[in-house]
Amino acid sequence: MEAFKRDCFLPHKLREAVTRLNDVPESAVDDAIAQLTARRGNMSMVAANREIAALIREGATVQFDDAHGRKQTKRVKFIDFDAPAQNTFTAVTQMWIQGIGPAGRFRRPDILLFVNGIPLVFIELKNSNVNVQDAYTKNLTDYKEDIPQLFHAN
Repeated sequence: MEAFKRDCFLPHKLREAVTRLNDVPESAVDDAIAQLTARRGNMSMVAANREIAALIREGATVQFDDAHGRKQTKRVKFIDFDAPAQNTFTAVTQMWIQGIGPAGRFRRPDILLFVNGIPLVFIELKNSNVNVQDAYTKNLTDYKEDIPQLFHAN
């Protein structure tokens, strides 16, 4: 894994899952992953989150030529909601993420939980002597400002 990441996805786990869960050629896998991981820095966080959530729920529409040269259109799924055991669950601690803003600041969330390489849960831990409301407000504000792309998929 890269030492610093701008994209918050785990590309190897994502590719492996999309390939395993779908019967489509590699070009369709590439297209689906490109749709999911496209940069959305010009969108609001809410719009980016809605777009990615729709892709995760409904799948990405891809086109490809089958073995007989006929154009095929399929939905490529990223998560198997019908058989959850078919998914790969990963917890990562202290993953450095580089911001996409002009400052490009680096942040390191405490724990990120991934399903098939997609960051769905963000957990920040605090010392028990820190005021919970202050920690939440400050951390959330800082993370949203410094690494907004973290919130696109979760």
